[in-house]
Amino acid sequence: MPQAVQIVLSDEEVEELDLLISLSGFDSRVDLLNAALTVYRWAAYRVMEGEEIASVSHLHERYSVMNMSVFERLREHAKRIKPQTGTGPD
Repeated sequence: MPQAVQIVLSDEEVEELDLLISLSGFDSRVDLLNAALTVYRWAAYRVMEGEEIASVSHLHERYSVMNMSVFERLREHAKRIKPQTGTGPD
């Protein structure tokens, strides 16, 4: 059953949220947050499997690895549980 969740954002964060909604063509903040959760879920499982999250520029032939403190916590968690191949969404 769906549940309401309340978050507190600064005025600047709300402006950015609304800009991202507009740029993405979403109809609502819920749509954007659902998309963000999908990306985070994918990234979290990749990190727990020992992979890096990065952007790749084919034009400039370079890549940039994304580092977030939460990724280290996820890596530590993955070490404490038995590694499983193929967990999480692809």
